[in-house]
Amino acid sequence: MINYAKSWAEKLGAVCELRDNPNLKEDPTLPPILLATFEPQVPGANWAKPVRTVCAYGHLDVQPAKKGDGWDTEPFELVETAEGRLYGRGASDDKGPALSWLWAVEAHLKLGLPLPVRLKLLYEGMEEYGSAGRPPVCAGG
Repeated sequence: MINYAKSWAEKLGAVCELRDNPNLKEDPTLPPILLATFEPQVPGANWAKPVRTVCAYGHLDVQPAKKGDGWDTEPFELVETAEGRLYGRGASDDKGPALSWLWAVEAHLKLGLPLPVRLKLLYEGMEEYGSAGRPPVCAGG
């Protein structure tokens, strides 16, 4: 999922960096952490003035689930109900909200609207297990 988000962000013009999880030596199965930056696209901007930066965090991992756990449908198959609601593991916590930042950038591009701020995204895949490795990355490590 991290690679999917990276690919999408790059297609939208972000500069992306996959950082190894700082705890990789202790557990070589830990997924990388994605840092993506979208620069503002304000025509005629005065770059002598500071540019506002918005930083958004999202996690792209989910807890394991089986249909027998009480799901009406397979939990890892996204289903749209007749009312237009989406059901699936991670649809609201947190893949949907995390990826909504990319949808917002995509909408700006499709509508020809400049991004008014620098947008920095931090996506990780270990939130459901205590965000192993995220604090050192946030601290600049």
